Amino acid sequence: MYSLRTFLKTHERGISVAALILGFIVDNFTLRRADLFLENLALLLYLSLVAICIIVLNFHGEVREGTARASLNRLLFFAMQFAVGGLMSAFLIFYSRSASIIASWPFLLVILLQFVGSELFKRQYTRLTLQVSVFFFALLSYTILAVPTVLGKIGADVFIVSGIVSLITVKLFLMVLRRTARERYAANRQGILVSIAGIVSVVTFFYFSNLIPPIPLALKEIGVYKSVIRLQSGEYLRAGGERRILGFTVPGQIVRIAPGEPLYAWSAIFAPTRFSEQIVHRWEYYDETRGAWETRSRIPLAIVGGRDGGYRTYSFKRDFSSGRWRVGVETTSGQIIGRIVFSIEYSSPLP
Repeated sequence: MYSLRTFLKTHERGISVAALILGFIVDNFTLRRADLFLENLALLLYLSLVAICIIVLNFHGEVREGTARASLNRLLFFAMQFAVGGLMSAFLIFYSRSASIIASWPFLLVILLQFVGSELFKRQYTRLTLQVSVFFFALLSYTILAVPTVLGKIGADVFIVSGIVSLITVKLFLMVLRRTARERYAANRQGILVSIAGIVSVVTFFYFSNLIPPIPLALKEIGVYKSVIRLQSGEYLRAGGERRILGFTVPGQIVRIAPGEPLYAWSAIFAPTRFSEQIVHRWEYYDETRGAWETRSRIPLAIVGGRDGGYRTYSFKRDFSSGRWRVGVETTSGQIIGRIVFSIEYSSPLP
């Protein structure tokens, strides 16, 4: 009889790839906002599933091939892969929405490598140290997302609180693991502690180097216009400019203005409900002689959370030099939410 054990062993690689892809697909269809209950419940269930799988997989130590326990371990391993794939795909979705790819690509790359690594380095995933390291990285990534959402603000103090919450949680997890898998935990204890310290150090370096996106803030839209008018309905009428398309700036965008004519930078920024924060519109000009961007204006703007399409606000500037410009939307600490790049050419004044 073609048993479940034989099926799992024969199709192990295909099932693991399918589990990884399925986790990504499920998240893309279900995850919308970082402040919604169901989204957070899904992430917490994923984290719980990874923790349970690690504990049960290491409960009895080594398992002989061909036994019922070995088949159960395969199922648990597939479940852990599914949960890790779901977590990392969710973090890719949420963090990339809150990121300027140019500024935050190192951290996004780490998440991407974690996502594909659960299949590429499947055999290494049987090691307890790597299992705990992946779990802690996912846990830390979640607290960096969840704590600012709960507190309604971002900043270095909030990031430190996120780290403390993740360390307390992993400490409780390791206490359970030490009791249920005493021998394996003792053999891997030093490696586990070193890996946790390393992850905390790297993520902290990324944060204070402004390489981690300012999650949960997310840029929904940005553009530069010659005119921005707020209508009585609350909508904005924008005309005569360029905007970012599909999240990317089209190379060579040119805005033609008359001498003395103002230019408006308009942005819509998503923030969770009850979230109140300041952002900055940084207007920068590219100095060809120096080969560097220089700040010409830095305009603080207040935003309030809760609107699906993002809180809409704008800044404006006059007296431009011809050439390349960009407007960056940043946090007050300098984390880049997004930006638009364009070129300015002067035209004859309109009659």
